[in-house]
Amino acid sequence: MPTTRVSLIMAGFAMLALTAAPPSPAEDDFERPPIDYSASTPDNAIERLQRRLDAGDATLSSDGQTGYLKSVL
Repeated sequence: MPTTRVSLIMAGFAMLALTAAPPSPAEDDFERPPIDYSASTPDNAIERLQRRLDAGDATLSSDGQTGYLKSVL
């Protein structure tokens, strides 16, 4: 096969790869049971802290060296 023809074939494959549609989020594993990421309600330490902060039941203090790190920990 001449070099020019090989180059054209490779360019064609590259164009096809670039124009292929990426998978939709619904096709990702994390969108299927048991994870159902988009439909789930988070319940973890960060979410609980955020709820307490929003309600005014908790506050975080900041210092110049570590910011909010010590308060969060």
